[in-house]
Amino acid sequence: MGVEAQEPGSAARLCLRCKEQNALYEIRSEPACGACFAAFVRVKVAKRFEVVDRESRSKVGRGTAHYLIGLSLGPSSSAMVNIFDELDERSSKKQRPVSSSFRIVHVDTSLVDPPSTSPSRQLGRWEAAYPRFTFETVPLTAAFSLPSIDWHSLPRLNPDLPPDARLRDLFDRLPSSTSRADATRLFVRHILISAAAAHGCCALLLGNNTTSLAALTLAETAKGRGFSLPWLTNDGAHPVMAPNSGQDREEAATTSQVVHFPLRELYRKELVTYAGLVEMGKDKDLRIYGYERSSGSIVSHKDQSIDDVMARYFEDIELSYPSVVANVVRTTAKLSRGEPRQPCGLCGAAIDLTGNQTWKGEMGDVTTDISSSASARPDHKLCYGCDRSING
Repeated sequence: MGVEAQEPGSAARLCLRCKEQNALYEIRSEPACGACFAAFVRVKVAKRFEVVDRESRSKVGRGTAHYLIGLSLGPSSSAMVNIFDELDERSSKKQRPVSSSFRIVHVDTSLVDPPSTSPSRQLGRWEAAYPRFTFETVPLTAAFSLPSIDWHSLPRLNPDLPPDARLRDLFDRLPSSTSRADATRLFVRHILISAAAAHGCCALLLGNNTTSLAALTLAETAKGRGFSLPWLTNDGAHPVMAPNSGQDREEAATTSQVVHFPLRELYRKELVTYAGLVEMGKDKDLRIYGYERSSGSIVSHKDQSIDDVMARYFEDIELSYPSVVANVVRTTAKLSRGEPRQPCGLCGAAIDLTGNQTWKGEMGDVTTDISSSASARPDHKLCYGCDRSING
């Protein structure tokens, strides 16, 4: 599945698609050459994107449809940028009357997860490699200005500290590595959704693939967010609060923002192979993180988050049992969101008011973090998963 299939010294096999080149790769057990493999990946993405693009065209007419792509600098989101650059180039050559505009946003998480190279320097290289796109770096501290996060339901922040120090202080008080990874991912999600809405984008395109969505499904379930899966892993519109001068959550205007996963039907291994085929890191001097993220030796289990454990598990499972991974994602996609309910102050998904009490059992609504101001404001609530993540 997306790996080199020909052993040294073995008889050469022809690609079953073009029947001209030697098959050095496999497309779901079918021998294929590099060109056909890359085309397979692009077609998979194009077919899924057609759905959201068709809906966008009905809204903008003959104008420009704007999209925002979240770039983590990992292999999946990096491959997605390359794929949409190829699709956009082909569309422009056909001189279609309608056009698309792509804005690439990278959320800088170096305060809590230091990279080996400056993100701003990396984005400069990406901008040079893909001149038809607009690139932007947003710091993780931008989450402080978002009314979509109910800061009253989280541990009290020190307003006297600068944003960077305030964020470090918040993460230092979280109970575990899982909590810190969880908060980082949710803050990034809020920032990207708000950025897409602020720029008037028809959809936010996220780089989660089949493997990462399966890992996210089990990780969120293990953390007590099973009820929230339709909001966190499926395509669709999400409510977003517009920023306001007073940063009052109750006074913020609410709109909706479409979130779409174009790589939903592709495995991580296929996207890693695609990135290697187009030589993104070599020819364009781009640093792509995450190729070996989950394959190294484990130094300490206590430093691993639930997300890391699930990522490792599904990256191993997809090699031998890809259908199992796909079934997890397809089953989750069948879950409906139900009627709108009170949103969680952190993840933004609807709160299962009855289920929350069942999960908590004898604990009830009592929070374990006395520094949180949520107890003083009963209208500010967290779902069970976020409550356990923040308060332990």
